[in-house]
Amino acid sequence: MGQSQDFSDATARLIDEEIRELIEDIEARAHRLMDEHRDRLERLAEAVLDEESLDRAAIDAVLGEPPKKGEVRRIAGAGR
Repeated sequence: MGQSQDFSDATARLIDEEIRELIEDIEARAHRLMDEHRDRLERLAEAVLDEESLDRAAIDAVLGEPPKKGEVRRIAGAGR
């Protein structure tokens, strides 16, 4: 992007490969999480289509009790 690099082409290739692997891992994790929570996503999508917008109370009503704080962290850090 117009910037000069202060490292070799081999190092640039290694950096590119690492970034590609990170992106692929993150994409796979996103797909896995969506598959695991497909039923919740579908209920939420249906509610949004019906109501156009949802506040926190409506989201909680659609999805049930919100996850505990520890569960949110566990999901956010899953696969690390």
